[in-house]
This record gives sequence, C-alpha cells and structure tokens, in this order.
Amino acid sequence: MASHMQGPNVFYAVKLTGNFRYVDTRVVPKQTRPYPPLIEAVKEQPTYHFEYITGAIVGFWTPAYISGIGVAGYHIHFIDDMRQVGGHVFDYEMLDGTVEFAQQTEFELQLPQTTEFLRSDLTTPDMLDQIEAAEK
Repeated sequence: MASHMQGPNVFYAVKLTGNFRYVDTRVVPKQTRPYPPLIEAVKEQPTYHFEYITGAIVGFWTPAYISGIGVAGYHIHFIDDMRQVGGHVFDYEMLDGTVEFAQQTEFELQLPQTTEFLRSDLTTPDMLDQIEAAEK
C-alpha cells in the first residue's frame, strides 16, 4: 500500500475491497468498569482466521509523530460482504480487488466534556508501550 502514498507525514483513509486468500483478525471482548489497562484487555481477545473470503478492509494510516493520540502506521479492520465476521486485521493476503486511498491533511480532535472525563486520571507512563504491544 505504501506505493500509493505521497509521503508518510499525512493521514490516509484506506479501503481494500475484493477477494482475500486469508484474513487474520482479532476482537477485544466488551469491557466493564472498572476498565482494565489496554494491555490487560487485549490478553483475552479471540483471534480468527478466515480463508477465501470476500469483503472490505478499511482503516487509516497515521503518521508516526501522532503516536499517543493515534496508532502510528496502519490501523485497519475487516468486514465480510455478508456482514457476519470481521475484526481488527493483523494479517491478510488479497487475491484481487480494488485499493482506494484518500489523503487527509486535516486532523480534528474533540474531547468529551463529561465530568467523568474531565476528572479522570489519564496519565499512563507506559501508554506508548501498551499501544505497541496491543497492536502486535
């Protein structure tokens, strides 16, 4: 996909539609309060391997300098044409189809204004390490 990019320092929306020899996904189970750290939540996530499946992979490329606000690199998800299976993609092989890219040069961040958010302690010293581990 990198051949479609003009450079790594802007955002890209990505969509791959077609036939896949395989798609490997995972899905983090629904969490309840008190919410565990990210690294704990992903430990029990089921993984799925789909073969010869038709669907779409959609997601974003995020520049490395945005790490901490977003996941640097590709963050993509799969959904099959029947809308029955999918998840966060960690590997795939596309047989045929279309690849669409849209360069995004604007980034807007809206923060919640709830009391819960405003008073929460969101400091996590190893957050980047947790994100990196969760994305593997």
